[in-house]
Formats: sequence, C-alpha cells, structure tokens
Amino acid sequence: MNTIREWLLVGRYVDCLSRPMLAGAKVGAILQLAAPVLQTGYVCQFIPTIDGNPIPRSNLRTGVDFIREQKAAGRVVLVACMAGISRSVSFATAALHEEEGVSLLESFRSIHAVRVEALPHARLWESLCAYYNDPTPYERVLDIAFDLESLPDSK
Repeated sequence: MNTIREWLLVGRYVDCLSRPMLAGAKVGAILQLAAPVLQTGYVCQFIPTIDGNPIPRSNLRTGVDFIREQKAAGRVVLVACMAGISRSVSFATAALHEEEGVSLLESFRSIHAVRVEALPHARLWESLCAYYNDPTPYERVLDIAFDLESLPDSK
C-alpha cells in the first residue's frame, strides 16, 4: 500500500484485509475493484472491474465520485485491486485528475513516482482518455512506467 496523497492510497486486495495496516494508514474508506471487502468500521464500495476490459463510464463515474466524496468527508481512501498495479491505479489517476486539475498523464506520473509497479492496462487507459476526452496515447504511459522519457530521442 502506497500513499499517493495524504487522502489517497493505492494498494492490493490483501491490504484491505489487514485491519492493522488499514488502521496504521488511517484509512477510513475503501474502494475495492477486485472483490468485495467486508470490513466493519470502514466505508466500503465495491465496483467489479475486470483488468484488460474497458471501464464502463458509469463505473468510472461511481468510483471517482466515491473517492472524492470520501475525501470531502475527511476520510483517507484506499483504492485497491488484486495486485495494485492497473485497476486501482486507473481509478486513482482519474480521481487525481479531477481533484487537482492536472492532466491524466501528470496524475499517472505522480502515482508512478510513489508506486513504481503502477501500470494501467492499455484498455483501462483508453477508457480514461475516452471519458475525459484526452488524446494522450498509451505509449506515453509506457514511457513513464519504463523510464523511457529520460532517454535521448532516437529519431
């Protein structure tokens, strides 16, 4: 589990099961994308999301609204999928985009800076781009994920 902002964490399914970890990170709300989590004392939302499939617009909206509402209520939100690499990173990217008014790519870059394994599946990235009318190609995400931005241009 990694802290992206003081109000936003990205993690794995097993992180949702550990009450000591949740308490230590001061988590108050959990958005779970892989399987439902039944944790008393936490505000929980489950949105079934299949990695590699486009995110339905209504599911993306529901998830981002949940994150933003919980932040507004003063809760730390853990966004988790099975491995904490793709689905959770996609929803967290969208939430940062909306909360901070930065591009999707900048949102992803800030997540990847903390969680180096972060890499949304291409179909999930395309879902974000379609939803927000953002033309950023997936190759730019790969550039960040594999640190190709720092290499000299080979053209």
